[in-house]
Amino acid sequence: MTNVPAAPARNTRTAAENKFSFGTKKAAVCMTAAFFISSTHFSLRGVQRTHPTVQNISSVFPLPALTIKSFSVILKDRRKIMPDETLKKQLYHRLRTRIASGEFSNGRLPSLRTLAKQYNTSPGSIRDALQLLELKHLISAKHGRGYFILPPKEKPLSQLLILGETKYRNPFFSEIHTQICMHPDNSLMLEPAPHWNEMSKAQQLTKLNRYAELPVQAIFFPGNMLGKFTPDDIRALHAHTRMYYYLRPAPSLLQAGIPGATYDEYLIGYKGIRHLLDVGCRTLLACIPPEAEERAEGAAAALEESLISARLLFHDDSTLENSAQSDLLRAHEIDGIFFASDDHALRELPLLQSYGYRIPEDLAVLGCFDTVTRGKPESTLSSLDIRPELIINKIWGMYQEKIHEAQITVPPVLSPRASTLRFHASKHRPQPEVIRLSSRGISLHQTLDFFLPKLLELAPDAAVVLLGISDMVHPAHLKEVSQYEKDLNTLLEKLSSIRCKPVICDLYLCDESKLFERHDRNAYYGLRNPNERIRAANKIIHETVRKYGAVCYHLSAQVQKHGGLNPDGEHLEESAQKILAESLAELLRPLAPRRIVCLGDSNTFGCYGNRSYVDFLRVNLLTEGEN
Repeated sequence: MTNVPAAPARNTRTAAENKFSFGTKKAAVCMTAAFFISSTHFSLRGVQRTHPTVQNISSVFPLPALTIKSFSVILKDRRKIMPDETLKKQLYHRLRTRIASGEFSNGRLPSLRTLAKQYNTSPGSIRDALQLLELKHLISAKHGRGYFILPPKEKPLSQLLILGETKYRNPFFSEIHTQICMHPDNSLMLEPAPHWNEMSKAQQLTKLNRYAELPVQAIFFPGNMLGKFTPDDIRALHAHTRMYYYLRPAPSLLQAGIPGATYDEYLIGYKGIRHLLDVGCRTLLACIPPEAEERAEGAAAALEESLISARLLFHDDSTLENSAQSDLLRAHEIDGIFFASDDHALRELPLLQSYGYRIPEDLAVLGCFDTVTRGKPESTLSSLDIRPELIINKIWGMYQEKIHEAQITVPPVLSPRASTLRFHASKHRPQPEVIRLSSRGISLHQTLDFFLPKLLELAPDAAVVLLGISDMVHPAHLKEVSQYEKDLNTLLEKLSSIRCKPVICDLYLCDESKLFERHDRNAYYGLRNPNERIRAANKIIHETVRKYGAVCYHLSAQVQKHGGLNPDGEHLEESAQKILAESLAELLRPLAPRRIVCLGDSNTFGCYGNRSYVDFLRVNLLTEGEN
């Protein structure tokens, strides 16, 4: 135990005080003046220059300079050992800790002298600390008997009301119940959802007002349970009791400023559709309740940002039987369904199996909320976990005033399981159609005139563009590089307008020595050499691809690494065409296009009797399942 420095007895004098004591009235008044100066925290000499009252006292009762200095030293030393507010608080906290620990089992504190001896201080300092304990209602002083410890006052329980689902299998109720059990100063009241929903608005309001009169310290409820109330109704109720919602709030709650936490509807739609696309689904059905508009927006955004050619259909949370999509389901044209909830998914599984679907081999099924299958390791249903524990922790933190945000949105987490992970996409997906639009020696500028109308009519999901060699090296089609840039921008704008995903191949360098054997060197008079023009064109290709968010295949790097130029120094050999086809297939598979158009010149058309990359591309895409 740490000893507290003891204060000297009140009637003791130090040697210094005895040395400078005076028996005359003048000396007594001087000591009074010195104490006055000390209490003002000024040096005596400084006060004499600035404080007229002290100047008058000093002039009436002059003292030698040595005497004045000595009084200053005495008072400074005395302030160090006098009991002050800090000492009283130290003693108070130490005694309070001993009382709380139950050290004084007989319920009575030791005497003042005993405590003063324990803390090496004066009984007066102990008395000051005990008076503070008495003010805090921790002890009681009884005249002539001592100080007695008072029993702690029982704190009244806080009444908490839960509206809604009151079954323990519900994760929200389970989590609130867990929090209350961890804080035994709260008591729980329940109002089950079935009873509540059967009431009229007037009956609900009467019951809530009755709860508020108990009083109820806080009400926790699903955000949609007060949908019948106006913002003014809710504000009037909130004036009498604290309110916290969880799950999707009714608009009136937000208008009334009621705090709470919910899940992110937009991310539920986005992550759900993104997952189905990632496992290979290409005709998707999203069952989304009519009020969940943000979920539908997120689903549409996931498809648009994926650059995957897929079809997304929408349905509400009603049964799929006799729906607008039932014919597609019977024909097995839908390969992925994102249900409105886990319950919705489990209800519809028998119907889907009656249509001949093998789940998950033929149909990927994704639920939502992850509430039915939560905590069951044998469950196979993939779902979006809206994290009810985190939502309840947030509103409980608001209730405890540890979290000061009014509205909190919790992002969902994907819980992938067998119902989507074991989906066999390649077994039933239709193979893409590959169409060639090309001609020997054609330039990009000519392609816009000859093939662009047909390209827009076909409306492909993806397009491979290998054009520009003729623009840069063929004497009959030589164009300024600025014209090539303009033409390339025009092509990508048109492809973007029909939602076609382009894969642009940059240009490889030619063998100029062999090129000049076929073409007159004078044809390039006043222009840069062919390869310089190709380098400038590649710079334009890379910048334009970034501008439009297209995919770029670096054919120049492939040829530099593997070679593969024909003896003419300008066209690709069949070996290079095979490598190009394999690389393009890897780029196109994630896009899952149904129709691909290959737009190009001689390398796309085929030359010298060799097959082009288009022929190999068809084979690569057809053998996707084996690869």
